[in-house]
Amino acid sequence: MRCRFAAIYLLNRGVKRPERDVLIVREERPRAYLKALAGLFRSLTDARVSIEGEYNVVIEDAVLPDVDVPKKFE
Repeated sequence: MRCRFAAIYLLNRGVKRPERDVLIVREERPRAYLKALAGLFRSLTDARVSIEGEYNVVIEDAVLPDVDVPKKFE
């Protein structure tokens, strides 16, 4: 269930940055929300997941097959 949620979340909120091989999720939410979101992705993949700046969760695009994201990002 968590994997499916992560895939749907990335489809709706993720923006691919091909020059960096990452997906960025920008959420203007409290830091605790960003930490929980990053923790969810870390629990599902070995891909690098970090919080950058005030509102961005940055996820290495190697996460895509781990959470079975459909072809939007190819």
